[in-house]
Amino acid sequence: MLKKAISYILSIGILLTAVSIPAAAEISFSDLGSSHWSYESVSKLVNDGTISGYEDGTFRPDNTVTRAEFVKMIGKGPDKRETDFSDVPKDHWGYEYIMYSGLKGSGNNFEPDRPITRGETAELLWSRAGEKKGEIAPSIITEQSANQDAAAWLYNNSIMIGNDGVDLRLGDTLSRAEAAALIIRSRETDGSSRTSFSQAISDEVAKTVFTSMKLFDNKEYNPDKTVTNGELARAALRLASEEYNLTYSAFPIASQLEHTYGRDITIIGKECLGEDKITAAFADQTANKKDAVCALVYGMIKKSHATVSLGNIDNYYKDLSGIGKDKTNVILTYAYTNGIQLFDGGNIKGEEAVTLKEISAILIQLENICGSQTIYSTEKNDRNRYIAKDSKISYDLASYPSSKDKYQYILKDVPNAVYNAPIAFTGSAEKFGLPRLNFDFAREFSDMFLAQLDKIVAAGQDKFGVTLRFEYYPSLVFDNGQGFTIRTKCIVLDNPKNVSYQDLFGDQKLTDDIPAVPASGSEFFVDIKTSYVLF
Repeated sequence: MLKKAISYILSIGILLTAVSIPAAAEISFSDLGSSHWSYESVSKLVNDGTISGYEDGTFRPDNTVTRAEFVKMIGKGPDKRETDFSDVPKDHWGYEYIMYSGLKGSGNNFEPDRPITRGETAELLWSRAGEKKGEIAPSIITEQSANQDAAAWLYNNSIMIGNDGVDLRLGDTLSRAEAAALIIRSRETDGSSRTSFSQAISDEVAKTVFTSMKLFDNKEYNPDKTVTNGELARAALRLASEEYNLTYSAFPIASQLEHTYGRDITIIGKECLGEDKITAAFADQTANKKDAVCALVYGMIKKSHATVSLGNIDNYYKDLSGIGKDKTNVILTYAYTNGIQLFDGGNIKGEEAVTLKEISAILIQLENICGSQTIYSTEKNDRNRYIAKDSKISYDLASYPSSKDKYQYILKDVPNAVYNAPIAFTGSAEKFGLPRLNFDFAREFSDMFLAQLDKIVAAGQDKFGVTLRFEYYPSLVFDNGQGFTIRTKCIVLDNPKNVSYQDLFGDQKLTDDIPAVPASGSEFFVDIKTSYVLF
């Protein structure tokens, strides 16, 4: 009986062994070792049978993926398209995958051989996952896509966050390795791996924006360092007034506090944080996240030259409570409804100390909404004031010009050729001609430099009958050793006599694309030299 039982157990074991599911096979490609960042994702798709290598034993992980290739990699969806695409015959190798893909074409063309973009990939991954809606993500992320729900879902679930945690690069193509990783991440997401913007942004981007905006006294970027409320208040006022050396002329509020940051705390207390905060003890305390958002948003709103809609209340961060019906409520509502986020799910962790990286995260988002820097035009408004507009610091570090260290910041709307154009100066050391060293002076005395450009406008009209307008960038002014050079954008509004560029500005051209005879509507950058006596 015992022998029969043992025989029965052994038979069951053999049967179970025979029908057991084999483990995933090890893949072997000559150009994709197990240490490659995409190895695990590629392995899963190879074992699924939706992707394979080439006959020579390579995988070619860096090869660009076409639309047809991607839909084969992701596999068939549940629904088949009712009509064929004009450019995908039934004998096309990817016909079935394309027809069941759910990927939209251009009209009745699928364009199977065109490289798929990250944006198209994002849309399809989101659709296959059930078209999840209601995710709260920073507006700097969601506005990158026409489908904001897709962008929010992909970002929040750490499926697609970009190389720097900010730019999803939706217009870019993607490689075979990237495609495999995105497909596996989207399949396996369970909501547990969430992205917080303040943690996802790269330290390089955070440091660049923090340093470029120059809001704090002698404080080098360190992601984990904190600031006091006094330091935060002064930073907010520098942002608001565009003055590093504060004159407080924009704030007719007398200090109520004997303290190094007494006037700063008084103004910020009255303007946004609440008058109960106007104490020496509060000035010396470590600033928290709620007050950092409130103070910096106030500073950017105060600085902005665009119309800002304020007044709504009671729609602020999900984990805040007890906010009165005051200016703090208004500003936090503005911040939340305009998509300024630090953490997942609309939370802010308001009472926790704010770090320099989190301050940078706030500034990057504000930069995207408003633009922290000002460009002035020689055109004037009905109050006889120079017209100003907001301009944005670029956070796309990969596209920065080689001359980036010569400037306080790099703006999105200034071509690299302008930054890289030679800086002509007279002196024994190049450092005296760096625009970065003249930035504060050029910004705080902008009217003086604009007056010089006004003279060029008048001379062009009187001498040549040419109507010009200049746009003045404080960050592009430098000391030439004999005076200042204003690197400025020139807009030719009217050139009825076809006056040449050389007659207007001489031989020097900053870029090669400037026309010999600027037509009406032409725009280009030019160097205008002035003497030290500008008044």
